[in-house]
Formats: sequence, C-alpha cells, structure tokens
Amino acid sequence: MFLLIDTSTKNAGIAVYDKGQLINKQIWFSQYNHSQELFVALENLFSETKLTISDITAIGLALGPGGYSSVRSGVSVGKTIAYTQKIPIFGHNTLDLEASAHQSDEMKTCSVIEAGKSVLSYAVFDESGTRIGPDQVSDIESIIEDLDDNTLICGEGVRTYEDTIKQLGYKIAKWDSQIPRIEALGSKTQERHLEGLANDLQDIEPIYARPPSIG
Repeated sequence: MFLLIDTSTKNAGIAVYDKGQLINKQIWFSQYNHSQELFVALENLFSETKLTISDITAIGLALGPGGYSSVRSGVSVGKTIAYTQKIPIFGHNTLDLEASAHQSDEMKTCSVIEAGKSVLSYAVFDESGTRIGPDQVSDIESIIEDLDDNTLICGEGVRTYEDTIKQLGYKIAKWDSQIPRIEALGSKTQERHLEGLANDLQDIEPIYARPPSIG
C-alpha cells in the first residue's frame, strides 16, 4: 500500500495506490498554503479509506520541478513519514511523470510545467521514454525551436500555451487534471519497489523550477 504525494505545483494531489490501482485520491488547486491543505487532504484520505499511517508500506513522491513553497511541502511531509514509519521512499522527477503518462512509440515527448512569468521547465524524451537531456527552463518559442517536428508536447504547462503550440504546428496532449500524473507516480513507484530501487532518505531533495529568491 503506497502513499503518493505530488505538490509540485498548485495543482496538487495525494493518493493511496495498491496493486496497480488508485484506491483513493484527493486532488485540489492550492489557493493559499500547501502545507495546511496537504494535512487536510491526508486526514480526508485516511478517513475515507479507513486506513492508518501504519498501513502504508512505501512513499511515492513527486520531487518537481515546481514552485518553492509547493514542492517543498510535499517533499518534507513525504520524508517525515518515511523516516518515522521506517518505510522506503521513491522520488520521481515531475517532468518524467508528465511524459510517462503520454509516452508513445511513435513520437518523442516534451513535458512542460510553468516556471514563472512567460517561462517553462521542460524535458525531452525519445520514443522509448528515455530522457534526451536534463531539465531546462525557457520560453515556449525557444523550446519549440529545438524540438523535432515529430514531438508531442504534454504536461501542465500546455494549458497556458495551447494556442501558441498549435499555431507553431505541434501536437499537444490536453491537460485536464493531475490524475494521469498521479497514476504515473503510482506506476513508477511500484516498478521501482519491485526492483528494490528506493532512494536514500538523505538524497531526497525538492527540485525547484527556478532558484528560490533570498532576501
């Protein structure tokens, strides 16, 4: 029984995942306080499933890239639960999760998440779902300039730039909710759990879309 946590962006979600299925999910758009909303969602999740924290055998965690306060809250809670319950934790790049939900043998995939005013975090994957390079940040026009024609653009950032992407002649995967991302988080966590590929707790860190401002 896995607890999945994704607060990479304001479109947040948690779920209980078991044997390839989402048993229960809580999804919300964060208005004010990711941490407070996350604790409320956890209470609702355990109340509705009649489970307790001791029923959880592993944590699946979306690490970002995301906003500073948003992604940090989920990572902090996930690490705390893994530490106190002495259970394995599996961290996943959120762009990988977005791409995994739309991976195709026929097209490359570029997943995008908003990273601030007029820019996006993005990563590109080949037809097998293998990363072609690291996370990067740029505006949508510059991103598209570097893409092959046969590339599907997906992820939460598509919503804002849908018209621009279409005008430039690229295919998109419509983004309606974070549920496919959470399902991918469950699937990827299950795969790594079966392979025994947990992260060391001290290595789990949030990935910020942009460096946090200080001062």
